[in-house]
Amino acid sequence: MSRRILNIPGFIVSLIFIKLIWNKISSMKKLLIIIFFLTAMVLKSQEYSFGIISNLRYSESKRVLVDSLVKKINTFNQLSFVLVTGSLTDKGTDKEFISLKNSLDSLRFQYLLLPSGNDTRDVKGWETFLDFSGDDKFVYNSNGFLFIGINPTLPYLNINTFTSENLEWLKQIIDTVKLNREIYYISPVPFESISGWQSAFEILTRKNLKRIINCGAEKLNNRNISGITTEELPPSNGFIFTLTGEKITIKNLDDKMHSESDRNLAIDVTPPVKISPVTDKVNNLISLGLDRLTYTSPLYWNGNIYTASYDGIVTCYDSTGKLIWDYNTFGNIIGTPVISDRLIAISTLQGDLITLSAITGEQIQTIGFEERITTSLNTIDYQGTKLLMIPKLTESKSAIIFGTSSGQIYCYDLETLQEYWVNTNAKGMIRSKPVSINNKIFYTADDGFLYCIDARNGLLIWRWKEKAETDFSNSTIESDGKKVFVVSGEGTLYAIDNLLGKLIWKNDKVISFSNFSLNKENKILICKGKDSKIYLINANTGKTEREIKFTGQFSNSFAEVIQVNGNLIFTNNGSIYKSLSSSKQELLYYEGYSPFNSLEQIEMNRIIASKYNGSVIIFSLR
Repeated sequence: MSRRILNIPGFIVSLIFIKLIWNKISSMKKLLIIIFFLTAMVLKSQEYSFGIISNLRYSESKRVLVDSLVKKINTFNQLSFVLVTGSLTDKGTDKEFISLKNSLDSLRFQYLLLPSGNDTRDVKGWETFLDFSGDDKFVYNSNGFLFIGINPTLPYLNINTFTSENLEWLKQIIDTVKLNREIYYISPVPFESISGWQSAFEILTRKNLKRIINCGAEKLNNRNISGITTEELPPSNGFIFTLTGEKITIKNLDDKMHSESDRNLAIDVTPPVKISPVTDKVNNLISLGLDRLTYTSPLYWNGNIYTASYDGIVTCYDSTGKLIWDYNTFGNIIGTPVISDRLIAISTLQGDLITLSAITGEQIQTIGFEERITTSLNTIDYQGTKLLMIPKLTESKSAIIFGTSSGQIYCYDLETLQEYWVNTNAKGMIRSKPVSINNKIFYTADDGFLYCIDARNGLLIWRWKEKAETDFSNSTIESDGKKVFVVSGEGTLYAIDNLLGKLIWKNDKVISFSNFSLNKENKILICKGKDSKIYLINANTGKTEREIKFTGQFSNSFAEVIQVNGNLIFTNNGSIYKSLSSSKQELLYYEGYSPFNSLEQIEMNRIIASKYNGSVIIFSLR
């Protein structure tokens, strides 16, 4: 008998022992034990895990690291999903996106992508991302949880804002959610850095918003945003979230960072303080509330206002704001049109070049390119010698110049849309509007160079950058006729000789934003510094002559500063200010969070300004 017992497997012996004890336990104790084990099983079944990879900034040099990261994640038993968010890639190229996708396809779990920042920088790369991802926002509904996120970065622009279209999408999603469903909003950038976050917060808190998860923070931490606990994730190799009945536990894959917080902590939600509109400090002459994503600046011609929205709609309004005509290009417009010879010329991102009557909106001509047109249009007085195949009916010399995603600059006759020349020297997308000065055209490209070409034939005259890593690709271009001014990606302001393409001076003490302006006398450069100061810089010497301290912090502040009757007028986010002294300014106008994208003086004391939500105002100073 003893030999037979020794030969019985250990787990069978254990079962016999448990049965002997079980028979001696009272019925009430049996019931309590069953309840205990069932409760433990329920609590275990409520455990919910998912992963977040934050700010990979993927490039080919990181392929091995990402493959190692995928292997680590694949060792986990069960993750409902893995979200890859923040800056997914380093430069947003199609090659980076394709290579990243190939690595992530090795994950055992479903993965989701939520991009931002440089991911939207390159046209071809962004189209590649949308081809395999389908959208730049996500919603994941599972086990009583709703996970949701939106890419706040406007494609091709370094601007983080909630568009009216995205807010409407968010509202539709939240309206369908049951009251008891826990909502987790994941932001690829710090939530409060996004223009319009208050509007998104108001929508999310209509239901059971449990957490905001911020990517791109300095360290692993949690804090409170108007009553909602916010988990802060630094750039890392990945985090695993585990939701249990009472806790939220966060660990990074190397288990070097750890955070735990009470999942059911009840805090009163207090909506963010709303800024009251300010419209009575200026003479508001015209106000157009279009509520449509718009990258372009409005045009003011012959007393009429012309707008072109991202969805391809071109509109003309009279001096009272009444619609005169509209036209659908059936494409996307990211470059500002141009008006010359009573024609308005428009380009689409898909490569269509269209001319309309600026008076009636009637289509005159259209041609298509295999190129994506990525800059605003400009006109020049063509002085070349090329003869066109189709004769012109007028004596007009007006020609259109524009740049493309592959780095080509085209010059086309405005009247007949025939090609005069094309330049192919640049390598990479052209973003900024080409500028024409004295039969020379200046432009920058994603290869970082400032180019100068002959406006008569398109031939390269010179190209320049200070060192290999210098990048002028996002810079505004200004010229006083003798010098051309640009800002590098690091914020250094340069003056280059127009004729020779040689450095005259540089100012690296002021860290400037890429948009700046030149005053009417061509003597003073006006730029916004990243230290929230406005600098007035001598155009001849590069020395700072005056600085004005902004009392706030520049955020989504890309419209140029203008001078009107000795006053500096400038924008910050959705506000317009007038400087009063070296340290004081007056808020002139505020109505809604959407950032301003343009500010321009048009007639005497009149100013036209526009926002990314399509709103346009014309006002004068009191």
